[in-house]
Amino acid sequence: MGLTKIINKIKEYGKLVMFSHTVFSLSFAAVSMVLAAKGLPKITTMFWILVCFMAARTGANAINRVIDAEIDARNPRTATRQIPKGEVKKREVIIFTSICFLVMLFGAYKLNWVCLILSPIALFLMIIYSYTKRFTFLCHLILGVTCACAPVGAWLAVTGKITFIPLIMGVANTLWVAGFDIIYGSQDYDFDKANGFIQFQHNLV
Repeated sequence: MGLTKIINKIKEYGKLVMFSHTVFSLSFAAVSMVLAAKGLPKITTMFWILVCFMAARTGANAINRVIDAEIDARNPRTATRQIPKGEVKKREVIIFTSICFLVMLFGAYKLNWVCLILSPIALFLMIIYSYTKRFTFLCHLILGVTCACAPVGAWLAVTGKITFIPLIMGVANTLWVAGFDIIYGSQDYDFDKANGFIQFQHNLV
């Protein structure tokens, strides 16, 4: 594979996992980390928190594209995404996602045993979210809860224990993301209704 193809492939993966959306949880994670440490934590702690965060959100977005590939292909708004267009293969993305999740688990291990033990819950949420629009209109809140793992996880990474403050930040993160996702997803209201998806049939009336 030539250099140009490699660069183009990297660009396509950047679009695939929507790096620009990192702001929706990274800011909450950063504030939570600073509050938990009452300043800046150790460099190594900050490094592994960032590794876990980036690996988790990248893997989550990638697996979402795999799970929704057939739906995206039928939807005029999303038919130009990388998998429906054949620019990126499903198998590639599954391997990429697996690597991301393994990196996240290793990062959790490097932080503390509490993060490692609880990390499968985050993984479960990141995967199950992609299926929720098929059976519940609460899918937007589930996405919010998934993103809320960032501030709660950052607090646990620093302190190793849960308190009231990260839970409040998690609620704020949940509502912010859920609200944005409802607005963002409203573009597909007609498509979702015509194809039997229920994410908007109850909460946009």
